[in-house]
Amino acid sequence: MFLTQALKAEATAGLASAPEIVVQRVSAGRHETIPLHYRDKIRDLPGVQAVTPRVWGYYYDTLIKANLTLMGVNDAAGELDLLRGRLPAQALECAVGRGLVSAFGAELGDLLALEDSRGETLAYRIVGVFNAQSNLLTNDLVVLTEKSLREFFAQDASLATDLVVRVYNPREVKTVAKKIKYLLPDTRPITRDEIIHTYATLFNWRSGMMLAVSVAALIAFCILAWGQGHGTQPRRKTADCRAESARLGNRRRPGGQVVGRIGGFCRGFASGAACGLGSCFRFLRSGSDPVAQGLVGCFSPPTSYLRVSIFISCWFWPC
Repeated sequence: MFLTQALKAEATAGLASAPEIVVQRVSAGRHETIPLHYRDKIRDLPGVQAVTPRVWGYYYDTLIKANLTLMGVNDAAGELDLLRGRLPAQALECAVGRGLVSAFGAELGDLLALEDSRGETLAYRIVGVFNAQSNLLTNDLVVLTEKSLREFFAQDASLATDLVVRVYNPREVKTVAKKIKYLLPDTRPITRDEIIHTYATLFNWRSGMMLAVSVAALIAFCILAWGQGHGTQPRRKTADCRAESARLGNRRRPGGQVVGRIGGFCRGFASGAACGLGSCFRFLRSGSDPVAQGLVGCFSPPTSYLRVSIFISCWFWPC
């Protein structure tokens, strides 16, 4: 949101000196050059202060792989403030923005090579570097004289890229724009407020996208923190139970499983031995051999084998 507000402020500062109305000619939904005689028709409308034709266009530079904005000026173009140097006044002179100075590493007095529409390379002497209130206005701008730019783009002298309309009363801008549209149906008047609104809409849309991503990340972080906080209690209880069982016995200690298996084997062996001994006693008691009867008498009373079995099982049970 702070970045969006900064971009809005930068755009507003850059468009502070923009014209109230820009008139473009539209053909088949595309921007076309406008005849200069449209200027006379617009100038006759009430409330119009001045109408100035502009010549400008785009140029793709293969060296830095970026689009540059080329603009032609005449003696009336004194609204741009320069950091150093001056505006071009002769052929093969130009003024550039700070972005081009950084991209090309050029300074005042250096040459800027551009290829025109005929495929010829022209070298323009840099006589000025812009210092506008906002870099959005002149960062990628190259200013030539109007005659030089017409020759560069091979544009007819009776045509212009668009028309700049100045209005006496700022409150009548929309009214004048409606009159221009009614008088010249093939034109598209664009007011300064519409341009500012377009920039604000664009920045608000990007701000909304970033806000949605940020909120999603914040929600994910809160869910993760909540899960970690509630997940520590079962782990703590499990750790307490393990510590208690380790304190009471050695089953949780290393080798505890081996001891448990040995103890189980001993219990089974003792129980089996006691039961087998009891069965043997029962068999001997049923016989008539006096030796067998003497052996059985040594273990009187007859239930001694059960007592021995219980004693042995209880002895090995803690294992």
